[in-house]
Amino acid sequence: MQIQLTQEVPKALEKIADLLCKEVPVTVQLEAAKAVANIAHAKECGASSQTSQEFWRDWRKKRKLISYPQAVVRVVSLLSSDVEENIQAQAARAFANLAMKTWSKWAAQPGVLKRLVDLLARGTAEHVQIEAARAIAYLSYDDKNLITIAAFPGALGLVGLLSKDVPLSVLKQAALAFANLACAQANKGAMVSFPGALEKIVGLLGKGIPSSIQIQAAAAFANLAWAGEKKVRMATFPGAMERLAGLLSDDVDESVQAEVARALANLSFGENAVRMAKRLYEEIFILC
Repeated sequence: MQIQLTQEVPKALEKIADLLCKEVPVTVQLEAAKAVANIAHAKECGASSQTSQEFWRDWRKKRKLISYPQAVVRVVSLLSSDVEENIQAQAARAFANLAMKTWSKWAAQPGVLKRLVDLLARGTAEHVQIEAARAIAYLSYDDKNLITIAAFPGALGLVGLLSKDVPLSVLKQAALAFANLACAQANKGAMVSFPGALEKIVGLLGKGIPSSIQIQAAAAFANLAWAGEKKVRMATFPGAMERLAGLLSDDVDESVQAEVARALANLSFGENAVRMAKRLYEEIFILC
């Protein structure tokens, strides 16, 4: 099913949104969800080959889609567990794309956090998980959402996705979301204390991990290192200093090294400075 957007864009968007009901046949729902996801992705629509006029025309389509009363409500309804997984994936992709440029309003959408968190559970299909994690990552770029998301029951369970046995595409989005959530001072203590969090983050700092993952893990560690009362625990966590020091190497991506340096700087700030200097000296001496 292909729907061509003509000059009557508002009517076409309304018709597409109307097809997002659960009463509509699954095959139709799926194509409608794909259409909404594509329209909502301004970056894809605004590829470099397009003119500026075409880009802003596509951006206006996105804004009209957002302004249609039922569009977002229906996208969220398709994130529920009783919906076919391919439709869930497209609905999550649509929501992530909508959240990409308009972060602040969507975390407050009724039911959305519960449904996104539910989709992060182990056992969820990979193509659904990645879009749910991407949606949370985009939502967490907004300061207003950081505390709301982290405090939501089960949201920090995304720690379970910070593992080398998780598909790389899902792991990357989960690590980005975790690093973003760690920016809020109010979240740091709970995140450091969350069962398995430090172990997972430190595990992603090892050699052999893709740099796209290492940089998010190092950024998360650096952000959490501002948690004053948790600095000692982080600095003395088994393997943390060894792995951070091991990434300060010429064969490691410069962006990763920059985040590692920031992590060490944050850890060594204040009363922890002497302890950190001693630990870092020991680790560098061992590595040499």
